[in-house]
Amino acid sequence: MKKKITDLFNNVRSVNEKMLYNMQKITILNKNNIYIQNYSEILEIGEEKIQLKELSIIGKNLKIVKMSKYYIEIIGDIHDLHFGDDRNEG
Repeated sequence: MKKKITDLFNNVRSVNEKMLYNMQKITILNKNNIYIQNYSEILEIGEEKIQLKELSIIGKNLKIVKMSKYYIEIIGDIHDLHFGDDRNEG
């Protein structure tokens, strides 16, 4: 019985870890600083828009100040966030 419960918890923990690793976590520190973990791909970089695969950051004077394969930090006057790929919108 103890073995079955241990196996169950190990399976649940494994599934939860996989889900967490694949999800973006967005932390908005203030209107001038955003931190995104688990981003997948940068599609466009500009002073008024930074387009990730599933998120657009809209604003003025946007800059990527820190970046690794696990997280990205963006500063600037952030006006809006759009979820999804909106590269084809005006």
